[in-house]
Amino acid sequence: MSDFSRFVACVTDRGVGKNYWQYFSCYELSEQDMMVSDKTLKKWRKHAPAHAKFIVRLDSALAKCEFKGEKAEQLWQKAIKQKEILQSELFFFHTPSSFRPSTENIENLRRFFKEHARDDFNIAWRADGLWEDTDLYFELCQELSIVPVIDPIHWPEDEDMPFGNIVYWRLMGRKGMSVRLSETDLENIMEWSDDASGEVYIILTSAKMNYQAKRWSALLSTQQNLSPMSDALAKMTQIDLDQYSEEDEEDLQDWDSEEDEED
Repeated sequence: MSDFSRFVACVTDRGVGKNYWQYFSCYELSEQDMMVSDKTLKKWRKHAPAHAKFIVRLDSALAKCEFKGEKAEQLWQKAIKQKEILQSELFFFHTPSSFRPSTENIENLRRFFKEHARDDFNIAWRADGLWEDTDLYFELCQELSIVPVIDPIHWPEDEDMPFGNIVYWRLMGRKGMSVRLSETDLENIMEWSDDASGEVYIILTSAKMNYQAKRWSALLSTQQNLSPMSDALAKMTQIDLDQYSEEDEEDLQDWDSEEDEED
């Protein structure tokens, strides 16, 4: 697997400042980010390293308007514009549980993505609700060349994980009061990602997991011999997640603050 074939991100809900790139190699836009100005997006791209990947979010309102009409086209064109500004090659799309796998919904989704398919981007789709109880989701992903989005930690042990040219994992954390991941979790993710032959995107979906995300990114950079490694990232290679405290975590909150200076 070549350098920068695995990309790590952590959700911030505060935009992405220059400090963020000390730790991570990709950034998934949040719902709030879809509302920021083109000027801000241009600043994000300017401050990001050349290898950094931006993942543009498709508005879930596409499902609400049934993937048709003027509204759907407006939402699509807005996403395309953000893609071009951020030089992105990947969209993330999430359909809520209210978007059920009915015959009509399936046909509308199929028609829309076939009509808007292009060679300069891929789409990763996470489907909540009843889709999780049917094979239709993975069948549609295969038919439309869409990347299925899963959480490998909660994937059934007796089933093979889906792998393709692109793998997209969104880590929701452990169930219960804490979303934190352990050293064992991160080691498992590292091992599973070794089975992929193409690009792997690992998105930690809570700002409360930023400590784990940094630790995983540090381990990954060490394994891939990526150079140079920032001092901040190198620090994370010396930390055991199973022994850290909340005070330690607070010391590493600098990355999720947005720089407001004008350029």
